Amino acid sequence: MVSFLPSEDQKMMQDMARDFAVNELRPKAHDCDESDSIPEATLQAAWELGMVNAVIPEKYGGTGMERSAVSGVLMCEELAWGDLAMAMGILAPSLFAYPVMEFGTDAQKDKYLPRFCAGKYIKAASALVEPSFNFDLSGLKTKAEKKGSGYVLNGQKCLVPIGVNAELYLIWAALEGKPGYENVAGFIVEKGAAGLKVGEREKNMGDQGVRDRGVEAG
Repeated sequence: MVSFLPSEDQKMMQDMARDFAVNELRPKAHDCDESDSIPEATLQAAWELGMVNAVIPEKYGGTGMERSAVSGVLMCEELAWGDLAMAMGILAPSLFAYPVMEFGTDAQKDKYLPRFCAGKYIKAASALVEPSFNFDLSGLKTKAEKKGSGYVLNGQKCLVPIGVNAELYLIWAALEGKPGYENVAGFIVEKGAAGLKVGEREKNMGDQGVRDRGVEAG
């Protein structure tokens, strides 16, 4: 018999996220929106509950919990009820860590994943969306040009959660010579890299606290 009810682990995770939203996020939502910032203590408290790093394999320091789209949706729903901006801030590092975990090289996993399991909130961001009304993942305008053993990225991104002070960025760009979605690749760029520029804060309704930024690579 097929059951469409959450598993016991999913219920536990959902309850944890709901309690955090009720006790930590909801009471601070107004002040975060007014101040355009999220308290570091709130991000750290959520981090210590394992909302991002619990699914990272034990070999890198995580707990190896099974990663599930349903579990992720249940958690996101509860946190966003508390406050959208803080939910985005809490979960933004997963947009870097999970692609590396699933598709990164062994060297990339060994270098970056343990940092997400060391107990301190990691300011990592994903830069995917571009400032265009007809944004299309299969037609990214940000390009990656092969140069020697690496790549040079050129383009602009917007809606980058915690982009203002991220230490790590996963920037998505189009490779030359491949059609459609096949040409999309993610590139790890660390803060301070040559040509990386973080723009002015974007004013987006409902997520002021997360301080979305535009990112330019070139």
